[in-house]
Amino acid sequence: MADAFIINGLRTFIGLKNKSYKNIPAEDLAAEVLKALNHKNIAQGIAPEMVIAGNCTNGGGNLARLALLKAGLGDDIPGITIDAQCASGLESIMTGYARIKSGLNSIVICGGAESASTCCVRSYNKNHPNHDPSKADNSYVSAQFIPETFCEDSMIMSADETCRKHGFTSDDLIFSAVESHEKAAKSVELIKSLALPVFGLEKDEGIRNSISKKFIERLAPVLPDGIINAATSCLFNDGAAFVTVADETTAKKSRSPVFKIRHAVTVGGPRFLSPESMIIAMEKLIEKSEVNENEIDRIDYNQAFACLDFLYKKRFSKPSNAFGGALAYGHPYGASGAIVVLHLMKALEHFDEHYGIAAVPAAGGIASAILLERMK
Repeated sequence: MADAFIINGLRTFIGLKNKSYKNIPAEDLAAEVLKALNHKNIAQGIAPEMVIAGNCTNGGGNLARLALLKAGLGDDIPGITIDAQCASGLESIMTGYARIKSGLNSIVICGGAESASTCCVRSYNKNHPNHDPSKADNSYVSAQFIPETFCEDSMIMSADETCRKHGFTSDDLIFSAVESHEKAAKSVELIKSLALPVFGLEKDEGIRNSISKKFIERLAPVLPDGIINAATSCLFNDGAAFVTVADETTAKKSRSPVFKIRHAVTVGGPRFLSPESMIIAMEKLIEKSEVNENEIDRIDYNQAFACLDFLYKKRFSKPSNAFGGALAYGHPYGASGAIVVLHLMKALEHFDEHYGIAAVPAAGGIASAILLERMK
């Protein structure tokens, strides 16, 4: 089977909901990144055969195909869209990896896009059992993740329940929020090389140069009697991110840093404790790969909730999220997996390291993880 490599990637700057990208749909954010990434590829004699994009809230359709056509990639380039909720962007990269490994493709652009500002507001058909005739408004943004419950707050509920199980208090979580913003603020110039200025935005809007412990302490929990508040939970944001996944022949042409995808896994975990699935994925990936845990230099993950940091530190001591995480940058669902991969690649390069893991826990108690090896 062929080996698969990531040879370059780009993302937009990440926008706050209803701010700089207020009227920009996800497919337009994706198109700008695809266009710029394609120009980089063409300059190196690399032509994509396919685009795979993660997206969760666009309301259906095939965003990947729409975006690649808007980007001018051509009618002969197919596109497919994946919805694995928070893990969509990483699952897109893993799907590209599988296509390269199997020989179905040689070069695939993979990633995702999301727009909190323009996402579809959906509504249940009156024939659906989730339709409530007593409500005037049956609309929703977040889909149902598990059979036992359906509400927009299900992920917050899962994070709160995880905190209760492990004894994490609201005071415990404050450090993670402060640290994430501090790391992100210090990394602005370093990260700039990964980000593409589009639609007038030239910075990640969510990063606070200073955020105090006292400020976070004053925030009320998102849910009554809850633990997670607005600072210890990420925001739903606007953004797009893509990488080029290619076979070895193509990777040898690249003038960009090259990262070999050594292995990837998708796992299921406790449906009511979805943050725990991240640790299960990391452990399963290490078990299945040929790389010893001691050889892994760092592990980055989508920092959707501060409790993930505490779960991680209970099991691993590797450096993580060197440039901050989603508590600072935000979480454009379909793009976040690709953003984590881009930041991991940059960290491995910056710290002159060899092996790294990128992981994303997702709604409903699943998680995805991928092992990268820095080649050059």
